[in-house]
Amino acid sequence: MLHMMYLYAVRSSDQQSLRNLESRCYEIARAKIYEGMKHGDRPLDVLRAMILMTGYLFGKEWYNLGYNYIGQVVR
Repeated sequence: MLHMMYLYAVRSSDQQSLRNLESRCYEIARAKIYEGMKHGDRPLDVLRAMILMTGYLFGKEWYNLGYNYIGQVVR
């Protein structure tokens, strides 16, 4: 959940140096979501992070990935 909050902060930042970190923050957030799903650690935080990830992916117009995440959330 925390890494998704970082990702949203980086994406909405006015500073280009922070905007350059967006792809790295995305990879970390994605990895942490899968790690949380694998270990069953804090399922509500993982669920919230997946919902935020879906919003992020739809905002980037990556609809196929967004539908994948929302499908996992519903499941």
